This record gives sequence, C-alpha cells and structure tokens, in this order.
Amino acid sequence: MPKALVDCDAFFASCEQAKNPSLKGKMVLVSGPAGSRSVVSSASYAAKKQGVKAGMSPMEAARLCPGAVFLPGDFDLYITYNKAMESKLRSMGLDVEVSSIDEFYVDFVGSYAEAEKSLRLFGGWVEQDLGITVSIGIAPTRTLAKLASEIVKPRGLTVLTPDRLPDSIVHLGVERLLGIGKVTAQYLRSRGVPTLGSLLSAPDKVLSEFGYDRDTIRAVLGGVCDIVDDEADMPPKSVSSRMTLAFDTDEKEDISHHLRFLCDHVSWRLRRECMCAKVMTVTARYDDFSTSTRSRTLPYYVSYAQQMVEFALPLWDAHFKKGSRLRLIGLGLSGLIPASAGVVETPILPGDRAWQDMSKTMDEIRNRYGSKKLFTGSYLMIDSKRRT
Repeated sequence: MPKALVDCDAFFASCEQAKNPSLKGKMVLVSGPAGSRSVVSSASYAAKKQGVKAGMSPMEAARLCPGAVFLPGDFDLYITYNKAMESKLRSMGLDVEVSSIDEFYVDFVGSYAEAEKSLRLFGGWVEQDLGITVSIGIAPTRTLAKLASEIVKPRGLTVLTPDRLPDSIVHLGVERLLGIGKVTAQYLRSRGVPTLGSLLSAPDKVLSEFGYDRDTIRAVLGGVCDIVDDEADMPPKSVSSRMTLAFDTDEKEDISHHLRFLCDHVSWRLRRECMCAKVMTVTARYDDFSTSTRSRTLPYYVSYAQQMVEFALPLWDAHFKKGSRLRLIGLGLSGLIPASAGVVETPILPGDRAWQDMSKTMDEIRNRYGSKKLFTGSYLMIDSKRRT
C-alpha cells in the first residue's frame, strides 16, 4: 500500500510571504535580526539560491543576502497553516499523521495512481487557497516517501513504485537516506560509497560500522521495510537544554535567572517523560569561546525545578570562572530512572507540597498548549533585559 510524505516548501518563510504578498520572490529570512545570536530557522528559495541554509547565523546570512528581509517569526501563523492542511487532508478521507509542523505522512489503501491523484489535488488546493507550496513523495514505505519528497523541490511530486525499486534511486547520493547525516555521508564517500547504489554493494565491514547488513539495506532500498530506530521507543538517557544569552554577562543575578529558567524547562521535560534524575551537568561558554563543564551526582533523585535549583546554583558558584563574561549556559540531567520507582524525595513541608502542586498544574497547561504558553518569573527577568 502506498505511503506518502507531504513536505511544505520553506514553510515559515512561505507563510510570511503568503501573509504579505509584497514579499513574494524576495529573500526572506525567518530569524532574529542580522546582529543577533539566533539562527536562521527558514529561508525563502530566493535566499536559498544565495547559499543560505537553516541553522546559519543571521550575520552570515546577511553577508550572503544583502538586502534580505529578516522577520522574527509568527508561530501562531504557522500553526494556523498546519491545522488548515491537516483538516483538508482529513476532509478528503485520508489517513493522516502529523509528523511535524511542516510535514504530514499519509497512508493509502488504494493504488499508486489514486494516491497521486489525491495528492495532486491537495497540492493544488494548498497553492490556491493558502498561497504556499508543498513537495510530495509517494513510495512503498515512509522511509522512501521521505526520500522521494526531496527529489524535486519546490512544488514537486515524485512517485516511486515497487517495480522501479531500487533502480530508480541508485544514482542518488548516500546522504538522501534517512539516518545518514553529513558526517556519515562524508565517511562513506571516503570509503568509496558515494551513492545508494554503491551502498548496496558496500563491504560488510563498512555496513556493520553503522549497524546495518546487506540484507537490511537491500530491503530498505527495495521498499520492503522502513529504517527502524531500535531506540525510538526507549526512554531517554538524558535531558538537557542550553541558552545563548542575548548579552555577555558576569552578573551573578543574571546567571541565576538563566539557571532557574533552565531548571524549570528541563524539569518539565523530565516529568513529561515520567523520569527522575540523579546526575546534574552545568555547561558554560565564555566570551572568549572557551567552554567549561562540571557534573555532580546528587544525594537523591530529582524531578522538580525547585529541587534542581538547590544544586545548580552551588555547582555554578563552586566551579565556574569568576569575573569572566558568560555567553552560553546549559543544564543537563542524566542517570535517569522511571519516576514510578518511587525514589523522588517526597516534599514534607507545606511550602514544598505547594510548589509540587503548582508544578503539576503548570505541567497540565504546558502539555496541552505547549511550553511557550506559560513562563516563570525567571524568564520574565531574562526577557525584560533583552528588551532594554
């Protein structure tokens, strides 16, 4: 049965152009301003032609695209477009799974011709009614549907039927296969494996280094099975977050606000995974770009921000440079076990039970509406300094 991936083209930038038609055809970058420390999250195709890529610094993007329009991004707008496309696909009677804000998987029970017809109609509706475009891949598996969607962009539709596999994709670069990133692709090319075709005949020793064997590769490229991540359903081994500061600082109060915010954010993610942690790691990057990392094993398992702050602040005070201006700060938790093991220290004092109850209420709001819908006072202190 056919599987399809619908991938929105330069989604954030395209939504901004649809919202403001005067931006059509222009170099649009969804990012912080050119001098900020953010990264480019989306670039229009006019900007991509100049070499801009997602993840690039605004300064580098501005150098490649003089006169580009920088926009801060409008997440509510992007969600609106996402929901409109999901609703349209479901109204067509299709079996849809939202993979991300700009990708949808669609499973079909009919023929490849029927799948192609349905999705051509959908692509036309998206362009006509929403003012953006999508690229679509149809194949026997989700792995190959993803690959197919990237063959022709933007506004592409590629169909890989079982009878054409693997012959129709052997010429493609090895990096096109899901799970093979730039570093792995570079290594494979150095070993004489530049294409998917050469991957089929690669030495067993090379394949085994990445956990594959010849039969698995043949089955994946032949559309018989998907690439399976054996750890996809496993609990996380660690939870971490980091922030690049909007300003270099050596002020203890500023650092405290950032650490408290990170404790709040990481603890929410930890509880969402129903885990608790016993090892804490704090990372600092200074204005000279040197980096320091310190870890400690905690006396008991933690899952709440208030518990983490008690250890994060002393860990910082004891180990990190005094008088050096901070550029980035990170917080990580490891040594995770399921919270159901009952090893998290139980609050005893009324005040402790109050913050535990408050955390649970905040979790309910964030889990339903997203982490950006509710902030602590630490974030407000950080944000107020960004605005001054």
